[in-house]
Amino acid sequence: MGMSARSGAALFSVLMLAACTGSRMGSDPSVLPTTRPAQTPILSSRALPWPAPPTSALPADRSTPMLAEMQRWIDREFMPGATAAVVSPYGVWSAAVGVDGQGARLEPTSGMSLGNVTQTFVAAEALLLAEQGKLDLDRPASTYVPARQLANGVTTRQLLGHRAGIPDPGQEPYAAVFTTPDTHWSTKQFLAPVPKATAPPGETFYEDTTNYVLAALVLEKVSGRSTATAIDGDLWTPLGLERLAYQDEQRLPEPIAAPGEDEDLPQGQTGRPYLPFRSLASAIAASHGVAGDAASVAQWGYALYGGLVLAPASVAQLTDFDQNVGPGYGLATFDFTTPHWLRWNIDGYGMRGGTVGYRSVVAVYPAHNLSVAILSPSTVDVLPYVRHLVNAGLLLD
Repeated sequence: MGMSARSGAALFSVLMLAACTGSRMGSDPSVLPTTRPAQTPILSSRALPWPAPPTSALPADRSTPMLAEMQRWIDREFMPGATAAVVSPYGVWSAAVGVDGQGARLEPTSGMSLGNVTQTFVAAEALLLAEQGKLDLDRPASTYVPARQLANGVTTRQLLGHRAGIPDPGQEPYAAVFTTPDTHWSTKQFLAPVPKATAPPGETFYEDTTNYVLAALVLEKVSGRSTATAIDGDLWTPLGLERLAYQDEQRLPEPIAAPGEDEDLPQGQTGRPYLPFRSLASAIAASHGVAGDAASVAQWGYALYGGLVLAPASVAQLTDFDQNVGPGYGLATFDFTTPHWLRWNIDGYGMRGGTVGYRSVVAVYPAHNLSVAILSPSTVDVLPYVRHLVNAGLLLD
């Protein structure tokens, strides 16, 4: 689906990511130089939990080549700007190159919309509530929330796995999201046009924002808190992740990277105080509403998939790709070693994100206790750049 498709709820599914393998600036990133031979895909993980994340800085002999690699992306006009971060056994690192959508120079802590990466927080909270005995992921979600969209008996697990079979209402009901961008959209408003589900769940993978909007209602019911409060209190605060915000209940403080040039960006939007703009962030908060910086995303990836947030059995559910169709999908997690993603040579898994004016990725190499995050205030898919950053820093040695 392309950037201009805007087909209702499907607009908020992959948020146009299917069209983002190409770049509006420069050429195919596969021409970037590779500093080490391609790796054989390995998904075996070291025992969970991983060690506590290091606090020491990545040595200069690894970080300097990575910064040079990032600068090459800008010099060769692959993208206007990017931030990146790494958490590895060798140390931690974050950096910024280029500019945001208004030409302001990016900082390593520049905040951006994380798009689909938001779903990793919602899925983690659901699994945590399941560990606490408050949520049965395999019970019909309608037993917690009596919404008509759940009438087909879909479970919370199927919502988190994008196998709910919920219909698409089309584009017209959401036109105001783009024509009145400074307004708040409630969950009730977003769900109002979504029809009753009648197709059997669990048969087809279809990445649809509606699934996570409904899953968040389940979380709120069983936890007795808003999704923002639950995620902040249960996940971010214990990990010390202060540069994350669940919009529009929360706001991310400066520095902010303004959204990049995008045909779907309403005129005058600067990412302040909400990224990319309030109506979109609030309408699909549970699917695309979190904003943050690269260091926070990399730390989150390390903690989540390294078993520092969830029990090993729950991490295994996130990365259970065997029972899903499509491009290898567990719960809020893509298997980057499947043929769908194999071109990008990432020996691990994670989530690629996109929304109007921003792109993001968190990728974890489980055999190496390595987490990588790249964010860009643009419409350039940053997934292909993960391997080049990792290779430049020799992080798989």
